[in-house]
Amino acid sequence: PSGTLYCSFGGDATYYDLDQGRFEPKMMRMGQGTSRFDSFDVSWDGRKILLPMDLGSSVHNRRRLVVRDKTDGITYQQVEAGGNDVDTLLEWPRVGAVTGFLSPNQQYVATAAQHFADMPITLVSLRQQKLIATWAVEGVSFQTYSLPVWTADNRLFFFIQDTLYRASPADGYNEAQEVLKLDPGASFVTVNRQGTQIAFRRDRHLWLANIDGSDARQITTSKTLDYMQYHGE
Repeated sequence: PSGTLYCSFGGDATYYDLDQGRFEPKMMRMGQGTSRFDSFDVSWDGRKILLPMDLGSSVHNRRRLVVRDKTDGITYQQVEAGGNDVDTLLEWPRVGAVTGFLSPNQQYVATAAQHFADMPITLVSLRQQKLIATWAVEGVSFQTYSLPVWTADNRLFFFIQDTLYRASPADGYNEAQEVLKLDPGASFVTVNRQGTQIAFRRDRHLWLANIDGSDARQITTSKTLDYMQYHGE
């Protein structure tokens, strides 16, 4: 394998450099109690970092979206000192910690839905510095939405209830087209960078399929414990 795998656990942002075999366990601190950063996402070229963050404990209708050069150990003080490429706001009533994803062309941020804020999947234009689209299905709990995911051509895919949708820059992300319906029980659906395959969880295991649903196959086989209340892999 090649590339870099980024993740966050226990208040630390970490990454694995698969090319060099390097693990960096403390790239930066995460969480409002330590850094004020909600989450992070790294640009596809590995040079920029997106930092959704709070505006202080008394502000409950805005989150800050910052894009700047990616370096290890970024702090809130560094962000406040300037040098940010983009520094804009996402406004929504009762909005909490934001999970955001930077588009490959670095012009948009897609955010995950928030149940407690009644906030659907949103799309923010960094060039216009405003929210330009939202997507939701009436009557479906925001707790069940999968995370939005970008493909290399700046299309955005997201899974709601049993349906995978696609929004495209070709029409300015004005409409979300239905791509595929999956059998009940599928969740955590994501798409590869080419937009040709999907991975998802079903029956407590991970599955892989073509974007049209064909050639679906289970790809993990770990032992599951049916009597325990957990969701699986």
